[in-house]
Amino acid sequence: MKHLKSGQHFGVNKKTVRLEDAILTEHGYTPQINVPWHYHENAYFFYHLRGRLDEVNRKKTVICTAGTLLFHHWQDPHYDNNFSEDASFFHVEIENKWFLRHHLKPSILEGSMQLRNPMLKPVFQKIHREINLNDNATQISVDGLLLQSI
Repeated sequence: MKHLKSGQHFGVNKKTVRLEDAILTEHGYTPQINVPWHYHENAYFFYHLRGRLDEVNRKKTVICTAGTLLFHHWQDPHYDNNFSEDASFFHVEIENKWFLRHHLKPSILEGSMQLRNPMLKPVFQKIHREINLNDNATQISVDGLLLQSI
C-alpha cells in the first residue's frame, strides 16, 4: 500500500498553496490513471469540483460528482477509479499541529466519511477561492472556515 507524504497526491497538480499547517491543492485526473490503495500522512477534506470518480474505502464506494465532500482521517486507506475526462478535485490537508493550535484533538474526526450537510459546501467553496487569492488574509480565512466545518 502506498503512503503519500504531506502534500502528495495522484493526478495532475493544478495549484498548491502551503499555509502554516494546512495545504490547499487543486488536482485533475485523466481517465486512464491508476490510483491504487493508499493512505495520506495527514487528515484531509476532499471537495469534488468537476466530473466523476469512484472513491472506495474499506466500508463503501462513494460516487463523487461536483459538490461531493469527503473527509479522510490520516492513514485511512482508500483508492479511486472510474474517472471521467474532466474529473478534478480540491484537497484541504490538515496537519496534526493545526488541530493542536486550535485546541482540538486530532481524533475529533475519524475514518472516511461523506459529509452531506448542505451548510458545508459553501464553506469549502470559499476555501477553494482562497487558493486563487493567496493573499495576507488566506491563513486566517482558511483557519476560520475550517473551524466552521469541524
